Amino acid sequence: MRLDLETRKKITEVTAGRYRASGKKGKSKTLDEFCQTTGYNRRLAPAHKLGQEAAGDA
Repeated sequence: MRLDLETRKKITEVTAGRYRASGKKGKSKTLDEFCQTTGYNRRLAPAHKLGQEAAGDA
């Protein structure tokens, strides 16, 4: 089952907070869960998006 764009964006927003607050092991686990949920390939997953601050935070 594919997720629509809005759902993937919401999942990314929620996961990004957990990702930024985690240590190295936590980031790896969070990224694995994100890939499994969204269907992104682990190597091509947008880890850089998970690590970025939200546009309004800067």
